Amino acid sequence: RSGSAGVTAQTLDYTFDSSTWHHYAFTVGNINSNDLELCLYVDGNLQTRNVISNGGGISLANNLGNIAHIGALRADVVTASSLKGGSGVSCGSFDEFRFWKVKRTSQQIYRNWFTQVGGGSNTDDANTDLGVYYKFNEGVVDSVNVNDLDKICIDYSGRVSNGTIINYTVSCKN
Repeated sequence: RSGSAGVTAQTLDYTFDSSTWHHYAFTVGNINSNDLELCLYVDGNLQTRNVISNGGGISLANNLGNIAHIGALRADVVTASSLKGGSGVSCGSFDEFRFWKVKRTSQQIYRNWFTQVGGGSNTDDANTDLGVYYKFNEGVVDSVNVNDLDKICIDYSGRVSNGTIINYTVSCKN
């Protein structure tokens, strides 16, 4: 959601396969001032597309200093008092996380789902719309003790928006 615009929950007609690694990409964008389009790509191929009526008007906040959670709610859900910030934690493993500031096309997703992409503020000017890019396989500095250094997720987008793994354990990066 972006303020009062957007959707609170949306069902996708897709059964997720947890038996093997897959690349999942979601795109959300305004079709017009009233309608949103939500697409799911698996391994670079479009699997499902939903048009959500009267959900339009969302936009990316201009302040890139905003704080977000990956795999959990960032803030309390106003309409459901039991859904608090930090709840709704995902059940799964992440290898990478990319957030683009613009909607990616089918072709862009298909070309890059299986490979790394360069950050936008380095020599690769084509990716200036890459907001954050976390790789969760960076290695472990201290394999015995939990330390602050291993909790950090480096942002490879070139924006130095490093993240922190909440509830980090030594096995998180295995």
